[in-house]
Amino acid sequence: MTGPPDIVRAWLEKASHDLTAARYLLESGDSEALDAAVFHAQQCAEKSLKTALVFHSVDPPRTHDLVVLMRLVPGSPPSVSLERLASLNRHAVESRYPGLWEAVSRIEADEAVADAALLYEWARSVVA
Repeated sequence: MTGPPDIVRAWLEKASHDLTAARYLLESGDSEALDAAVFHAQQCAEKSLKTALVFHSVDPPRTHDLVVLMRLVPGSPPSVSLERLASLNRHAVESRYPGLWEAVSRIEADEAVADAALLYEWARSVVA
């Protein structure tokens, strides 16, 4: 059983927008934009997982926790480890607000965007 195609497409489209924003910010070379890039990477990952959930007629919970979402996805999991998903989790909140957070490194941003892209491509393959 699959979820409504228009809703599935809408989730995937929003994930695509976040991936585009993350890549754009990363490619800008502006080190001050890395926090925004990782935020959009986390959002892409979250919306990609929720795309798969909706496709499988699972109502996605209101959470930013990628590990929780991954564990709810039926079928073949994406090729991103739970550890990598857990590292993306912090960017749902920390990257958006001032606080005593560690600055985002270029390597961390590169990895976050790469993981988001893998999840997005996986979600596209699930719903294809």
